[in-house]
This record gives sequence, structure tokens and C-alpha cells, in this order.
Amino acid sequence: MTSLAKSVLRTVRDTVRGRAARAARARIRARHGSPQVYARKVFCVGRNKTGTTTMERLLRECGFDMGPQREAERLLARHGWTLGPEFWAFVDAHEAFQDVPFSSSWAFPAIFARHPDALYILTRRDPEEWFASIANHHLGLLGLPPDTDRFVVAERMKAHAYIAPGYLYETHIRQFGVTRDEDLYDRDLYISNYERHNALVQETVPAANLLDIDITAQADAGAIARFVGMDDRFDLPMAWENRRR
Repeated sequence: MTSLAKSVLRTVRDTVRGRAARAARARIRARHGSPQVYARKVFCVGRNKTGTTTMERLLRECGFDMGPQREAERLLARHGWTLGPEFWAFVDAHEAFQDVPFSSSWAFPAIFARHPDALYILTRRDPEEWFASIANHHLGLLGLPPDTDRFVVAERMKAHAYIAPGYLYETHIRQFGVTRDEDLYDRDLYISNYERHNALVQETVPAANLLDIDITAQADAGAIARFVGMDDRFDLPMAWENRRR
């Protein structure tokens, strides 16, 4: 198959999937939501590996139009990790969001200042489990064992092609407050950063607009569905996506 044919096939496939997703979203909204539910933005501001992928699935199942994560990250790379007009236009165009930069302490104050009446979901888990999960996930993505020299880790991150070469490294050090390559995946540094991020969200968002939740302890997703305003008939099972220890 030629490159042109592959490109056409991807475009057709994406169009079909997009139409199917919009149709499914419309059915859910008609049955269980209301215009008021979807008029307010929902930001998932918990750190990566606390259930953010699960939150993306659950909010889609509630009928929300999720902002594509990679599109948000491409905007960060294009504009040097600043939240400019193009980023805010992206936010205006969608209803709910998760992952970078919405899980980033450096971005959160600007997001809250612009959307103080939005709903915020802070997903959390045990800090030790979170650190083990994120370290294993990232090093696995890079194809490296846990005992790899951190300078080697840094070089592998800088060369990784996700979004653009250098993006993975630059985003990571901003996310976790790393100032020296030898501190990459330092347990104490990362857990302290994680706990400060959670405290920032808890101290900033009014209680009525914040759902602070450990989804690993939830038997179902009822608390999430009720928080975003779904009616009592809406039943949402809990299934943790992308779980890795």
C-alpha cells in the first residue's frame, strides 16, 4: 500500500470513528445529562499514574467531549511551555481534560484563574505506589532497566521522539521539579513534588468544586458520575485503565 493510500485510509478511519464517538456522546447526553452539566469545564488535575487514563474513559462515558491530550502537548512544545491564545482556544473548544499540562503544578494556577467555576477532579493514590508506578512506566517506555545510570536516562529522554525530540525530557523536568539529571527518579524528590501538587490543588479549589478521590479504593464510579452532574439512573462501572506497577 502506498503512503498516499495509507494516509487516505487513516483519514477515513478517523472520520468514521469521530462520527461514531459523536453519536454515542449525543445519546448519553440526551438520556442522562443536561445542558447545564456540559456547560461547565471539568479538569482532571491529578498526577499521571493516579488513574488519569481511567478518568478520560469515564468522562467520555459520561458524554463529555475530551480535549485530545497529544494536541495539548503539541501546543506546549510549539509555544515553549507557555499557555497562550492557541492553548486557551483549545480549552474553549472542548469540555473536559486530563494529563499534561492539566496535571502540572506550573500550569494549574493559570488554569484555575481562567476557570474558577469549573469542576476539578484530583485523583490520588498511595505516594509509594505512585512513585513505583510512574518510574516503572517511564523507564519501560524508554526501554531501560530500573538501575540505568541517570545520565543515560536523561540522554534517552532527550532523544525520544514523542511529540518532538527533547519534548519528553523538558516536560518531565518541569513536571517534577528536576534541576539535575542525577536526580531523575529520585524517590524523595518525586514524592515531595507529588504531595506539594496535591496540596496546591486542595488549598486552591473550593470544596464544592473539587472531587478528591483515590480511584483505587472505589468499587464503582458513582461518586464521579454524581460529581459531574449525571442523573441517578446513570450507572458507570469502574475499570482501571493503563494500570502498571
